[in-house]
Amino acid sequence: QVLRRIVGQAYGLQDAGLRFYAFDGDTAALLGGLRAALDALPAAAGDAVVAEACAAFERHVELFESLSVG
Repeated sequence: QVLRRIVGQAYGLQDAGLRFYAFDGDTAALLGGLRAALDALPAAAGDAVVAEACAAFERHVELFESLSVG
C-alpha cells in the first residue's frame, strides 16, 4: 500500500495504473495470515524467504531505475 502511493506520485499514475498494488478484501486479515505463515516457518526457510525478498527488492529497484532513464 505504501508503494502504491509512492509509485502513483512518482509517475503520476491513478487507478488502473496502480491496480497491481490494490488488494481486495480485508488487508488486515491478509497481513495477519502472512505474519502467521512466516512465524510458522523453520528458521532455515525463513532465511530463504528473506533472501528472496531482498532479491525481489533489488529487481524492483532496477526496474524503476530503468523506467526513469531516458
